[in-house]
Amino acid sequence: MTALRRSCAALAARSSGSVGGSALPPLFLAPCLERPRAPPPPPQQRRAASSSSAPLRTADATNKLGLRNFFDSLWPSDRDAGDGAAATSGKKKRMKKDNPTTWNIHKTQSQFRIAARKGDADRLLALYPRLAAEAFSHAWLTLEPHEIWTAATVLLRPARPHWRSEALVAPTTTRRERLQQSLMLQQARMAVRLLRDAPTLWDAPHDGQSLALLLSALTTVASDASLAHLLHLRERLMEEYPDAGPPADLGAVVLRAACSTDDAKGLRKLLELRPAWVQADSAKWQARALQLLLRFGEADFALEHAAAPASEGGLLGVLPLARADSQSLTALVASASRAGLADRSLVRDAATELHRRIAEDRSASDQTWHALILHASLKQDGGAAEVEALVALMDRLKTTRPRTDISLFALLLHTHSKALHAAADGSEDDILQLFNKVEAISGKAPDSDAFAVGVRALLGSITPLCEGGAPVAKTETAPMVMLGPHHHDRDRAAPPPSQVSSPEQRYEATALYIRYLATGGKAHPDVTGPLVHAWADAFLPDPSRALMYLDELRTESVDDVPTQLYVQVLEACERASDWANARKVLQRMHADRVILTQNERKLASSAGMLAAPHPETALEVYKTLRDLPRLPGQAPYTAAHWRNLFSLYSRICVTFAPPVTTDFHVPAPAALDFLRDILRAGYELDAPLLTSLLSLCSAAGKHYSKVGGIHRDEARERMAEVAATVHQIDELILLRSRDAQPNVALVSALMDAYNCITEHERVFEIWYRLLAFRVPLQGSVLSVVLDTCGYAQRYKEGLEVWQVGSRSVGLSHINANCWLSYVEFLVRCGHLRAAIDVTFGEMRQALLDHPSMGKEAVEGIYEPAVAMLFRFTLYRREAGQGDEELQHISQRIRNEAPWLSHVLRMTVPRLSD
Repeated sequence: MTALRRSCAALAARSSGSVGGSALPPLFLAPCLERPRAPPPPPQQRRAASSSSAPLRTADATNKLGLRNFFDSLWPSDRDAGDGAAATSGKKKRMKKDNPTTWNIHKTQSQFRIAARKGDADRLLALYPRLAAEAFSHAWLTLEPHEIWTAATVLLRPARPHWRSEALVAPTTTRRERLQQSLMLQQARMAVRLLRDAPTLWDAPHDGQSLALLLSALTTVASDASLAHLLHLRERLMEEYPDAGPPADLGAVVLRAACSTDDAKGLRKLLELRPAWVQADSAKWQARALQLLLRFGEADFALEHAAAPASEGGLLGVLPLARADSQSLTALVASASRAGLADRSLVRDAATELHRRIAEDRSASDQTWHALILHASLKQDGGAAEVEALVALMDRLKTTRPRTDISLFALLLHTHSKALHAAADGSEDDILQLFNKVEAISGKAPDSDAFAVGVRALLGSITPLCEGGAPVAKTETAPMVMLGPHHHDRDRAAPPPSQVSSPEQRYEATALYIRYLATGGKAHPDVTGPLVHAWADAFLPDPSRALMYLDELRTESVDDVPTQLYVQVLEACERASDWANARKVLQRMHADRVILTQNERKLASSAGMLAAPHPETALEVYKTLRDLPRLPGQAPYTAAHWRNLFSLYSRICVTFAPPVTTDFHVPAPAALDFLRDILRAGYELDAPLLTSLLSLCSAAGKHYSKVGGIHRDEARERMAEVAATVHQIDELILLRSRDAQPNVALVSALMDAYNCITEHERVFEIWYRLLAFRVPLQGSVLSVVLDTCGYAQRYKEGLEVWQVGSRSVGLSHINANCWLSYVEFLVRCGHLRAAIDVTFGEMRQALLDHPSMGKEAVEGIYEPAVAMLFRFTLYRREAGQGDEELQHISQRIRNEAPWLSHVLRMTVPRLSD
């Protein structure tokens, strides 16, 4: 028996250690996979096998209730604490001393019951694995069915409001939310285990209610399961527990799960099947089903079935309207209005019915008022008469329902303001008069939602509640009042206005904001946020005023400041070239430890770097925003963001570079910082990024190679930095291309960088490697190698390169850049006559035969080629040579290229001086 206890303890430890872990297989696939053990024997055999080892036995061994009462009398619960506690303390001490194992078992059982009564899910999560392990070897250890169902309900309580909703399947953003989600799944898995053990381990057969609890637990665990899988689970549970009672509760669970997800197509298939159990609890879930179908593209199906009697339309049928549930009618009117179907006859009739019920019954819900105002504001005719009727009705009912007036104040104001904007004849004075009118109707001071809508209306940012028949997304400009009275959400984004406001609108909105502060209101993202955006996004932005409102939000608001506002103010500083305020915004972002998304971080980095007065300052801005806190497992930028930022930094360096001095800051350390950040984030260095970096190094090498005089030594130091950067990029490219075909554009950029830092041998080494691996040659590679041969005075190698390239590509497919590089190579190697013959002979004929070149394009290419020939002829003439070449060029232009006579007229007089 001792060995059995040890094995049970080991199994319990193994199962408890894997609760909530990812190593467990899904619990709904195999009921016994969660805890590998043999099925327990029947209760009678289990009692007989353990009779000799049971430490305590009563005369009536089969009377479980009496046995449980006996043990409860030994350990009174918190309800029985009093005079009986002193009387039983001696018995407890004796049992604890005589048999400590039994003492611990009873203590665990008692703690489990107390935790179930108190609703302590954490204690249940910790106690049940130990309790289940001891139940194998002690037949007297029992749990009553009602205790099992209560414990399972407690374990499922955190997941009950969601039912596989966004809380389980949406990506989490904070560590606290991830811990809550993990705990929720652990409790759901433990509930599945407890309910699976009920008929086998605790002799508690399932009924309809307990089986519904089990299906709910499985639904919570399988948070990514489809509706078809839930139906399969339902059928499987009915086959596994045929005596569990009526399956109506199971149908309600499946319907609830279907209505709590965004699987509108799956719900439509479920309703098309019309199983009998769909009618269970229909009054409760009809509104949710209508809302889901109307919101996610199944509007025609929903309205078609809703327009039928309840007996024919199934769950969705609402006819006759006089007997339909108010909650279903409200969902129908609101959802259909948001879907652009406010003018359908059924929706109009439902709205009329709700009007009648509101006039007769003054206890209508706030959702009904919202639905009617939405329907009136989204009708094609504007619904002005209906809105006026609602306002008048609220005026009559304000003495009986004052709270409703406050909750609907902002929505009424929104509807009227949108009507004024739609009429295109409303002004700021009209909106203020409307604000005062609705306030007078309400009879109470407006709340922050109403002032938020008023500020947005004055700024011209009242937008339709739906556009193009689609509902407004959560992150768009829909006012927060659309989410109901309990709308405050810490993760909402700042709603930007839909258009740039005028100065008069901004000043009027500021005056209304001052009025809001005078009523005792505090800075709030919904009220102050539009002002921050308005002053930051104006045609002539005012970063100082926007920063002032942002500081008010930071110091006074109890809600989190939307991170989008920081980015908007920083962009305003960039457009206003206000580095002083941009630095203040960066300091506040660093002090507040702002968590930006990758896109927001990229926008803020671009704006801050452009506002910086110097490349070094721009690099510091990049490092500051890069080091801000971010979500776990998230890189600061994407690979595309890094490529854009480096390209931006390259343009900043070139913009601030003086033309001749050594202050051309392609600082190699900065380039390497970008590379290290990308590698540290786990991204692969792509070819476009490395190509842009090499292009920048090439420009720097060309610049430093021309610097002489007193700046020669400094230029050499800078050239050494650039050369070190090129060498490191070369190593990265070699590592990157070991298992893949090298990118020819990237290789040509690398060769060009080596050419610009005057390391010609490395260029030839790469060239011969390309030939050895038979990499298809391109014109860019030929151009770079020919340039290198010209600068290095390697005539024979240059001729070999040209011969190999012409054979590989073909003369008729060599582009103009390659021909110009070949001509320049001949000139630099001292073969000016050969260069002239190639320019007016082979080059012209090959370009005319090129498939993408026309005659006009060929004539346009000749001008830079001839200008280059004249330039080198001038150099030779200064050395006492070049007269014959000058006459030869002039003769060829007169005979073969008369369109270049203007170049001849401009150049020959200058050469004859």
